Amino acid sequence: MLIILTGPPGAGKSTVGDKLAYMFSRSVNFSLDDLRSFVKAGNVPPWEDTEEEAQSVLATSIAIDMVKRYEAKDFVVILDDVIDDEQVGMYTQQFSDVHAFLLLPRLEVIQRRDQGRTSEKQMGERVEVLYNELVNKEYKIIQIIDSSDQAPEETAKLIYSKVVKEN
Repeated sequence: MLIILTGPPGAGKSTVGDKLAYMFSRSVNFSLDDLRSFVKAGNVPPWEDTEEEAQSVLATSIAIDMVKRYEAKDFVVILDDVIDDEQVGMYTQQFSDVHAFLLLPRLEVIQRRDQGRTSEKQMGERVEVLYNELVNKEYKIIQIIDSSDQAPEETAKLIYSKVVKEN
């Protein structure tokens, strides 16, 4: 099983993913940001990536390979990234059991969370840009969760109950 958590920076993807991972007997939780951060010299932020650079495509290809390897050993894989339905479709083409959730707290909530991060991790204005991009899209694959008033444990439990019910 592959569970994808998406949302703007500060939505709680990493924290919820960590809580969710411990609800399964065998699980792996990772962020595509971690894979992209392996590039030290010449690293391009995902929103500045070009077809020529294709660092985001490379990170996604590596993630797909990792998911295949962990799923082959019966791990539930939890992956976080900022993606939409089209990009989730790349995973649904490769895997039969994919669940995708958009964590979308109110803008002021994610802005407050972003301000609480260390300065090198703050996204600033990028938070609102990504929030507006995500909130104005239509979703057919991804399930939207407004986690504004939920603790990370509550959001993780909600996702767990949805994926267990669907299986």
